[in-house]
Amino acid sequence: MYSNAIEHGILELNSSIKDEDNGFLKYYEMRQTRLNELIEGEVSIDIEHHVEDEKGILSLTMDDGGVGFDYSGIVANLGKNTGNSGRGIALMYDLCRKCTYSNGGRTLNIEYEWQLGSAEKVA
Repeated sequence: MYSNAIEHGILELNSSIKDEDNGFLKYYEMRQTRLNELIEGEVSIDIEHHVEDEKGILSLTMDDGGVGFDYSGIVANLGKNTGNSGRGIALMYDLCRKCTYSNGGRTLNIEYEWQLGSAEKVA
């Protein structure tokens, strides 16, 4: 999530580069160049944890200062991706009980849930 916020939100890298010959090499060379040239950019992360029905709930909101992206096509085709990008979003949707984008794709909200063991229960 953080890597996506940096690479796509702040650095405005396009993952389609990875589909070219030597695409991964080009992508990460561009990433390094843009990081070296970066003057400013912002990613904020808000993390909360609470217990709900004997389950731990980790809530995370991440905002980046980038231009955003059209997430609707990616979300509509989860599980159909066989390309070199977009798999992380599908993984988040599989692992989290809630995963939503807003603010034109600049804000991501997730909730991850797990069953608490007896030693982890909070009064």
